[in-house]
Amino acid sequence: MVWRFMTSPANWCGLAIAIAVVAARAAGVLGAYWWGSVIIGYLAGYWLGKTLFGDPQLVVTDLAALDEALADREKPEVMTQTLEALRTIAKSNVGKYFSPKQEAALTALTVAIENLHQEWMRSKRQLSMENAFVAERLATEYLPDTVRRFLAIPPKFAASKVIAQNKTATQLFDESISDMQRKVEQLQDDLAAQDAEAFANHAAFLNQKFAPTGSVTNMLTKEKSHV
Repeated sequence: MVWRFMTSPANWCGLAIAIAVVAARAAGVLGAYWWGSVIIGYLAGYWLGKTLFGDPQLVVTDLAALDEALADREKPEVMTQTLEALRTIAKSNVGKYFSPKQEAALTALTVAIENLHQEWMRSKRQLSMENAFVAERLATEYLPDTVRRFLAIPPKFAASKVIAQNKTATQLFDESISDMQRKVEQLQDDLAAQDAEAFANHAAFLNQKFAPTGSVTNMLTKEKSHV
């Protein structure tokens, strides 16, 4: 926390102005009450830096919860805790890194991944090895890393500066969230198709097992034949 604060753009802006005031004093520009100007200069610089670049020393509090959730990736509750930490980051939105649309999209993605995980467990992990790998990494690697890297960029820079593929960091973040959302929907469809196939096979088994003597269809047919 302290190191994050010391290296934050807001602190550097404050120090820059404070040092400028000290230099002015050394040059004989300022009078006896120059020390008050140092304090005012630092506060003004810090406010300016925080306005331009956000307040990262507060963002790290949410990221600390995310790091704690991911500290032991072998624990059973790692996915649940990680997704909850990501929802907290989206909801608190310290530093205004996310637009309302991004906040909603990030929250919706965490819920979709959690629902996928629950369906996956209920279906006894009936996914291919590749899809199972992707499903786990979405919650514990791909999404957390995307959010962490996005939060490392000052919001105004992220929204205005082209960094790759002729796109800003904000645009790339939006695309990444959309890509992961589509992958989750694909995996959900795969699970649903497997469940539907399993149900169809079960229905066929029951029909084969009971059709000769006790199926509802045969009973109705017999009753009609007696009328």
